[in-house]
Amino acid sequence: MKLGSVYRFGEKGVSRNINKAIKWLTLAAENGNEYAQYNLGQIYQLEINVVDYKLAAKWYLLGAENGNAFSQFKLGTLYIEGKGVSKNLKYAHMWLNLSGVQGNYRAIKKRISVQHKLSTSELKLARRLANQCLRKNFKSR
Repeated sequence: MKLGSVYRFGEKGVSRNINKAIKWLTLAAENGNEYAQYNLGQIYQLEINVVDYKLAAKWYLLGAENGNAFSQFKLGTLYIEGKGVSKNLKYAHMWLNLSGVQGNYRAIKKRISVQHKLSTSELKLARRLANQCLRKNFKSR
């Protein structure tokens, strides 16, 4: 994970190299490192030469299911925008809710905005999904 971050940001006298960052972060992410999963999501969402929203969503989902509040927040925003995943405000609300439960205030603000766009039955479903996710230790499936 650390080596991947060093290459991602070009730290400690090492030149920035996104391909090497992806290589090392992927190794850590595939071994369940939630921070590496989040960082890969960031790379695939934000790095101009490698933008791939489906891969961003994949890595954010893995990080989110490992309890990473930042991955949960980012995945929720992808569901709002319909980038890399089908637009789904119920899932957006669910992931933002889970991130907010962990103290992410940006997620709480965004979740409140989303909930105004949901019907009463959709909101109940989104909350039920979030509760199920919590009971399964953040596993959405």
